Amino acid sequence: MGIAALLAVTVAGVVAGAINTIIGSGSLVTYPVMVLLGVPPISANVANTVGLAPGAVAGAYSYRTFMHEGDSAAAVSAPSAFTLSRGHIGGLSLCATGGALIGAGLLLRVSASTFTLIVPFLIALATVLVACQPRLARMVSAHDDGSGALPVSSARLGVLALLVVCGAVYGGFFSAAQGIIFLAILGVFLPGSIHTHNALKNLLQAIVNVVAALFFIVVAIAVAAGAQDPTLSVTSPLSGTLDTRTWIAAACVAVGSLIGSPLGAWIGVRIPARVLRISVVIFGACMAVLMAVRACTIP
Repeated sequence: MGIAALLAVTVAGVVAGAINTIIGSGSLVTYPVMVLLGVPPISANVANTVGLAPGAVAGAYSYRTFMHEGDSAAAVSAPSAFTLSRGHIGGLSLCATGGALIGAGLLLRVSASTFTLIVPFLIALATVLVACQPRLARMVSAHDDGSGALPVSSARLGVLALLVVCGAVYGGFFSAAQGIIFLAILGVFLPGSIHTHNALKNLLQAIVNVVAALFFIVVAIAVAAGAQDPTLSVTSPLSGTLDTRTWIAAACVAVGSLIGSPLGAWIGVRIPARVLRISVVIFGACMAVLMAVRACTIP
């Protein structure tokens, strides 16, 4: 990758970091940009996951104070109220970890040609989720009475855990819009304020990104050392995916996202989220079509 390409990926990382701070789905920018600059699709996806992990951790940390917001008051005002305990958080974190490993493992077992065909549909799905985000937010609000006093059965928590695993599998495989998926799931199945849901969403998203990133790094080290898992298919894209170009692109995305995250917080109070959301939807739709055309024309 030349200097101009590296600069373009870094700028895309800045834009993605800002978008993630405001509405999420910054991957809709970084992934297509890397692919259009010549980075192989799976390499671009790996670089995207690894590069956005630091920003995800920073976002989760900044929202940590909201994790138990209102729990104490709810417990006092309604003794039977549901409280998001450390045990619940730990259980959902384990679900996210397991799902991320499954998704990342699936990514590295899919051939490059198959992944190229799948990507347009994934980008289209992520774009639709971004477009529907206001409706999903209203759905979350409809389940929020602000007190956390809604009953939560064991069966309901079990379904929640299963859906978190599914969301994490998606995030480990292709990270775009996973935050929107998590927020919708948490808002429907857990009582409490949207601030608590958003904080837990950020935590789960950070776990998925970090776990998937570590998985890719460990696999890269194993491949470089000649210790590739013999159970993997010989047609696996592993050996041609996790190369130096992948990590250079990941570093550019990481630097850009760390710059863009605080920039997004500054922009978010000055530009209506609706304007940015419409822009992302238009861009995502164009990229979905472009990736589809590319998949059909490039052998």
